[in-house]
Amino acid sequence: MEKRFLTSIVFLLLSVGVAIGQQTQAYAPSEIPTFTDAELLSRIRSIQNKVIPPRFDKTVKSYINTYTVRKRDKTERMLGKLDVYFPMFERHLLERDMPIDLKYLPVVESALNPRAISRSGAAGLWQFMPPTGREYGLKINSLVDERKDPTKSTKAALTYLSRLYNKYGDWSLVLAAYNGGPGRVNRAIKRGRSKNFWRIRRYLPAETRAYVPAFIAASYIVQFHHHHNLQPILMDAEMQMTETTKVYQRISFQTISEITGTDMKMLADLNPSYKQRFLPTSRKGNYLTLPAHRMAALMNYLGRPDERLNRIAAQGIFKPSDILYNNNFNRSTYIVRGGETVAALAEKFNCTENDIRNWNKLEQDQLPRGRRLIFYIPKVSAVDLLPVPLPDNIPLAVASKGANKYELPANQKQYREENKKSKGRYRLPKGKKKDKYIYHQLRRKESLKDVADQYPNISLDDLLEFNQISIGQQLKPGSRIIVGEKK
Repeated sequence: MEKRFLTSIVFLLLSVGVAIGQQTQAYAPSEIPTFTDAELLSRIRSIQNKVIPPRFDKTVKSYINTYTVRKRDKTERMLGKLDVYFPMFERHLLERDMPIDLKYLPVVESALNPRAISRSGAAGLWQFMPPTGREYGLKINSLVDERKDPTKSTKAALTYLSRLYNKYGDWSLVLAAYNGGPGRVNRAIKRGRSKNFWRIRRYLPAETRAYVPAFIAASYIVQFHHHHNLQPILMDAEMQMTETTKVYQRISFQTISEITGTDMKMLADLNPSYKQRFLPTSRKGNYLTLPAHRMAALMNYLGRPDERLNRIAAQGIFKPSDILYNNNFNRSTYIVRGGETVAALAEKFNCTENDIRNWNKLEQDQLPRGRRLIFYIPKVSAVDLLPVPLPDNIPLAVASKGANKYELPANQKQYREENKKSKGRYRLPKGKKKDKYIYHQLRRKESLKDVADQYPNISLDDLLEFNQISIGQQLKPGSRIIVGEKK
């Protein structure tokens, strides 16, 4: 017994040594490393997954082999999209208090391809069939297929998964029902007289039997792909740093391209749900995704100054937590490509080398390939995009004597206090008597520019000044706007 115990300890130490050695080993670009079952099992056991407990069998091994050997090119393209879609998945999962590890499900379903269509007709990141998609509020017609809309399909999928969990109370059964349908899972539970997936597995169709192992393999490959010499094929930087807004009126991709400078192909890639290359009119609003630094130009074109004022950014690019106006910045993650330096990235993202060093606590300018860097990108690319004069209390960052520390000027601090009291909502300026003025009541979707167009004797600038509308204030339908004085 003692001899066998010592032998096991030696074998374990040797396995750990091999794993460490292979982790730090440099591979040739086309080299495909191989690992023993013991090494794969050790890594899988280290996975912290709140959806499916780690498990290793021949089916899991087969899927890992598919990801790492048979379909390496497809895997590398999928890995390059992680920073595009995973933050969005995580945000919606956190909002619903659902396990973050459900983000691996679209890896299994579509390899993170929002345009994916299966042989059976399922589509999108989450592979909705048409009837299920419509049941969960996704439009499918000649103009749009919202199963391919990353945001709307994610919300629908999480609603569906949440309902399945309320029914089964077990994520393994939820995944099986998501793939094969609740009816098949219910029959398997009845035949197997159990609600344990692994016990009723043999009563399920072949594809559904393999679905949970495929999920385990997907979570493995995302976390350990570097061990297998898989190099993510990264998307364009503008595809990684995006912003999404709702648009209510009809607008074509051609118009969006002309006013924002966004390439038509990039527009189509970022917004795959639109079949005819335009956004149709929608009372509920259609989602439009653009490179983050191009969104201000679109908002300017749409004529919504009451929503656009809070997009004004200072000239410098500083860390938002230091200057207290982080609504003007996007916090983005960028994965370093081979040969890139701090100087090259500073030029690429229009910031200073010291900004990059401070944001990421870098001690050297040579960056290893695959390193994740944090950038703070202003939401406005140029202040002159705005058709209205800049207010005096625009947020400005003023350098203090201490290094890398910033404070707001006194007038900005005063504005924050006043705006906090009003909770950011529009209020009629004090001292204005109702019987002296002519009012206009805002209708749904009506902007200040729309109001100014209706009254020839008052301009947009007059409306902003006369009503004392400050940065951050919101004008909601029903608000009364002063448009002139009674004579």
